Amino acid sequence: MAYAIARLKKLKRGNISGSASHTARERETPNADPTQKNIRFIDSLDPEERLEDLVLAKIGEHEQKRKIRTDAVYCVELLLSASPSYFRPDCPTQAGYYEPQKLDDWLEATHKWLADEYGNRIVRAELHLDEATPHIHAYFVPLDDERQLRCNHFFDGRQKIQQFQDSYYQTMRLIGLERV
Repeated sequence: MAYAIARLKKLKRGNISGSASHTARERETPNADPTQKNIRFIDSLDPEERLEDLVLAKIGEHEQKRKIRTDAVYCVELLLSASPSYFRPDCPTQAGYYEPQKLDDWLEATHKWLADEYGNRIVRAELHLDEATPHIHAYFVPLDDERQLRCNHFFDGRQKIQQFQDSYYQTMRLIGLERV
């Protein structure tokens, strides 16, 4: 049985650069293979462009009706993946290996889901192939339909987080993944 995996982490302004430096492998990551390159597929390829600047620029595109609180959630890191048995059905324990067609199908479906669900509010997304199982880190700026920064509109409480996971599963079931 192979499962779709969707987790999220709310980031306040002070947490953005730490998350970005981990995702970009600017700090040591013991379980990551330094010989493997990760693939950024949403955002400019400019390695000098800081995630925090992208987030602030996205928020700044629209005038906020209220002053942004000091403890506000500026962006949400989405971690998207699938069970090892999806990527390598014949040998799920062989870390670092994956069937290319399975990876392509999952990446295409996940990219489409990000675009359909969040559109241009995703300011960066990277495919990581340097750990045991492929996964994506995507950064979502929680601007509501009125373009106001409101994370609670999307992820306030268990029900909304479950809707987020259900939404990802509805797309992933098309490539044969189950709901956790």
